[in-house]
Amino acid sequence: MIPFVSFLYFGLVAYVVVPALIARAANVKARYIILPTTLIMVVVQYGLGPSALALTPWRDIGKILGFTAGEFVVAAAFLRARSSGHRRYAFYAAVGLALAPLAAVKFLPPAPASIVAFLGISYLTFRALDVIFVIQDGLVKDLPVGEYVAYLLFFPAISAGPIDRYRRFRADYRRERSRDEVIEDLDRAVERIFRGLLYSFVIGRLIDFYWLAPLSHEAGLRATVEYMYAYSM
Repeated sequence: MIPFVSFLYFGLVAYVVVPALIARAANVKARYIILPTTLIMVVVQYGLGPSALALTPWRDIGKILGFTAGEFVVAAAFLRARSSGHRRYAFYAAVGLALAPLAAVKFLPPAPASIVAFLGISYLTFRALDVIFVIQDGLVKDLPVGEYVAYLLFFPAISAGPIDRYRRFRADYRRERSRDEVIEDLDRAVERIFRGLLYSFVIGRLIDFYWLAPLSHEAGLRATVEYMYAYSM
């Protein structure tokens, strides 16, 4: 299922996110909410759709989980190597291994590349690289697997970005908020969600109906200018 393009997607998000928000308002720690919510939404985004019972979507889920496991092994091994004093060459090796799946997708022929390709692999790769970089800079001394998975697969950004920074995510993931802060965050989130719905499903639909659809029957810049002139008269 392509995220953020249909009301069905937002409806499914509500079934997952609303219980999480209720649990958060009840002072359940964020780390116990973010990871399960993210894993459920990964299944929704990659396992549901017109061919949900076919093998292809579930293969995508397997690719994502395999990618995540591989990137975690690389990061954890580099953290251990750096702690042992092996820094320079271990860093180059970690960067190369972290980039390997994306390089395969970009440079191999479509058939072998499809073995590892999935929607959002570029964003996940750059997030994985950010973890390598902060380890190299000595800013991270431990790498809990649950925290790493939650960061890498964080569902609002898994397919379309932005590329979040691990240190910022880690601070939010571990920070305890009061109930008032949670309510304030929720208020801002609702405002942004409805703003996004306005942009996507109202303004975007009007642009498509009154501009793009009529122009789809014409061709070239001249047709665009003529249509805009005629519409303004």
